[in-house]
Amino acid sequence: MTAPSDLRPRRPVSRPTSPPAPGPGGAKKQSPATKPHRSLRGDLASLRTRLLRFVAPHVSRVGGGAPWLAGIGVALVGALVAYAVAIIPVLVVWMSSPTSGLTFLQTLRVSGLLWLVGEGTPIDISGATYSLTPWGMAVIPIAALVLSSRVMARRMPGLQARVWLVLATAVTYGGIVAAVGFAVSSDDASVPFLISGIFGAVISSIACSAGVFTDGWKRLPVIVQGGLRASVVALCSLVAVGSLAVAASLVVHIDDAISIAQALNVGVLGGIGVLFVSLAYVPVIIVWSISYVLGAGIVLGPQVMASPFVPVMAPAPLPPLPLLASIPQQAAPVLSGLPVLGVLAGVLAGWYLGRRMRGSAWSQRLAAAGITSAVVAAVLGLFAVAASGSLGGVRFAHLGPPSGVLAGIGLLVTFVGAAPVAMFAVPRRRVPVIVPVPDRVSVVLVDPEHEQEVFVDPDATVGIAPIVMDDEPTVGMAPIVMDDDPTVGMTPIVDLDATAEIAAIDMAQSSHE
Repeated sequence: MTAPSDLRPRRPVSRPTSPPAPGPGGAKKQSPATKPHRSLRGDLASLRTRLLRFVAPHVSRVGGGAPWLAGIGVALVGALVAYAVAIIPVLVVWMSSPTSGLTFLQTLRVSGLLWLVGEGTPIDISGATYSLTPWGMAVIPIAALVLSSRVMARRMPGLQARVWLVLATAVTYGGIVAAVGFAVSSDDASVPFLISGIFGAVISSIACSAGVFTDGWKRLPVIVQGGLRASVVALCSLVAVGSLAVAASLVVHIDDAISIAQALNVGVLGGIGVLFVSLAYVPVIIVWSISYVLGAGIVLGPQVMASPFVPVMAPAPLPPLPLLASIPQQAAPVLSGLPVLGVLAGVLAGWYLGRRMRGSAWSQRLAAAGITSAVVAAVLGLFAVAASGSLGGVRFAHLGPPSGVLAGIGLLVTFVGAAPVAMFAVPRRRVPVIVPVPDRVSVVLVDPEHEQEVFVDPDATVGIAPIVMDDEPTVGMAPIVMDDDPTVGMTPIVDLDATAEIAAIDMAQSSHE
């Protein structure tokens, strides 16, 4: 007869000894064999932690504990970063060219106009409207808003407090942008400051929500979570395809880009300005490239369309920007197969769904694929709207991809690629088998080529071996819990294709005795 668990004698569990303290010469260097492997995910997490540690002290002093005061602090941080991004290149050019004739106040005004353009505000200069937003200028301010709002959200555990934080940030940031628009507006450059304030409030509220409600998606159903995650996979694939297409087209048309740069004849300082403008419009050109690859085309003026299905584009003068030389003037017949790349992006999303939802029914995976396609279509439509606008004059009154066509094609190619793969191409599931032995307990991963046993001390009451999900054949460490003490040891587990599964090991104490 077996004694109760609380009366059975237990052997003392030896705890791991701490490593010896470093000598006078400093810490001992690890040998190459024992040096831990550094992954890209770990490096990105370390960089994010350092940024949060840098931002936290500055924002916490302003935010305090009140949500509205914290929102004001977040908005101030975002506004200062945004204005710094706009004023630094202007100050560099102004200080390098003392004969420009601009005063310091005029330089500040030009910087304010650049900031408003980066916020999506349309500006009327001498009767010509400029509304094509250089979203590259908004990347750093948006990142600052996300990071600072995330820091303040840790001090606001309640949902109501976080909502007030987002509202205070949006109102304050929108008010600052509207005030700047009112201050820099003049007869030469007219700025609709109310519209600029609305745009600033919308952008800041989206960025702040992304930093505050980071864990909200975990409360959604599994199907919705899988669809959202897979849509990120598909969108990242499309962005990668668009970036590679822009780079390849620039290499092919490098002579045209050089000719445009030489025709500008702006000198060294002007070249720095052209480089800054080109970098600011890189996100816009990538969206144009995605639209071209998927077959939706790019509108380049009245009755002018660049598309892989249009052999020769109608002659249309483009703005003198070297980056625009990547737009093909002629389409070879082989380019008509570019939309297949969109289907391949859907295939990647479907493979991710099949891998993540392998235990779900095929109907659930099909529904998740539909959610993925709908999200991709909606995001592509918003990207097309954001990457469209005017660069002054009748010829450049409307530039950019057609949003409706791009959203429809994105919905079609993503679903065609994701649905069949998510339903049928499900990887084989490997299940851990627990084999009790009189003196030990072993966990064997069932696999035709690889298996590894995990042995547990017979004195442990319960052992928990989590199997970590990863794509690499050598996966993680499994903590073995012995006698309610999680610091006993770490045991490596080899796993080729497992999801996050938990193998609970109950000790065969009676057989051991």
